[in-house]
Order: sequence, then structure tokens, then C-alpha cells
Amino acid sequence: MKKKFSITGMSCVACSSRIERVIGKMNGVNFVNVNLMANYMIVDYDSNLVDSNKIIEKVIGIGFGAKEYEYVNENIISSKKLKKIPTLPQSIPYPCRTEGRFKFL
Repeated sequence: MKKKFSITGMSCVACSSRIERVIGKMNGVNFVNVNLMANYMIVDYDSNLVDSNKIIEKVIGIGFGAKEYEYVNENIISSKKLKKIPTLPQSIPYPCRTEGRFKFL
């Protein structure tokens, strides 16, 4: 089973490497990848030997926060949380720099 987890409290590569090392040594874990910049971890594991709660407990046990990744419907995000940026019609000219001069496309 492959699952994605949100991870908090990482501040450097050593943090993400430590999580990968500790989770990777767990019985039943086949693969683990921690993304430091996006604050998530993907784990491929045998659900007969380990479950997501044990993985979360292990991450918390070494000093980081962890929970199962929450997928959000993109329509909800764009309509409620994000302001829509109006797009410019293609007929409005914009400057383009070519050979040291500006020209309008």
C-alpha cells in the first residue's frame, strides 16, 4: 500500500534524512521518500505488517509532526480560498524585448 503523509517540523536535509532512515527501517516498509520543501512523505508498505498509525507514531516519536495527507477538491480551493486572478485578453499589447528595443506583439 502506498500512502502520503503531511510532515511538520522539518527545517533541513538532516531532518528529512532522519525520517527516511527511521521509517525505512520499520518492518514492512518497502520504500520511503520525504520531500523537505513540500513537507510530505510517501511510504510504500505492507499493510499486513505495519499500518499508517504506527508510521505516524514513529515520526512523532522522533520529534516531528505527522498525519495522513488530506487531499482537497481543487474546485473548493479555487472558489472559496483563493482569489481568482483575472486574465488579460490576448488583444492587449504587451512589451517584448528584442535586440535591445521594445516592440509590441
